[in-house]
Amino acid sequence: MLERIWQIAIHTPVWVYLLLIYLIIVGIKASKTRVTKLQRIFTIPTILAVMSVNTLMVTITVVDYLIVSSWIIAILIGILLGWWQVKRLGIRVDKKRLLIQIPGTWSTMYIIIAIFVTKYYFGYEQATDPIFAEQLGLKVSMLAVSGVCTGLFIGRLIGYLYHFKNSTEVY
Repeated sequence: MLERIWQIAIHTPVWVYLLLIYLIIVGIKASKTRVTKLQRIFTIPTILAVMSVNTLMVTITVVDYLIVSSWIIAILIGILLGWWQVKRLGIRVDKKRLLIQIPGTWSTMYIIIAIFVTKYYFGYEQATDPIFAEQLGLKVSMLAVSGVCTGLFIGRLIGYLYHFKNSTEVY
């Protein structure tokens, strides 16, 4: 078992480890309250939405309504959970300077790591066992995780925008 883990580790490209380090840094920064420009809150949801659509396009060779609908349902679940998470936060805004104060949370780190681990695992399965990677259950699982995580960030974005639009408070 340890030999297999070692083989996986040494055959993983260096850029994957650099990406993991960067994602951990992003997660740590997100754990602290920060003030950011309104336009910056669109970055991660946009990147994840593009990645999720890319995952969908790469995963399906023939349009399979079960796969596509599970992905859409997963995104909607993620949006609801992300909205709920932000709805209860005390967010302060400065409409004049288009700034938003976002309370720190470790959930960003958890979501980012979940995405990384999932992508790594499914990439490993596709590289080592292409027949297993073609199974419907694996595809639906991969897209469900991708959809929920993407939806979480989209829901959080919607929540931040809602707070920004309806807030009269200035920090």
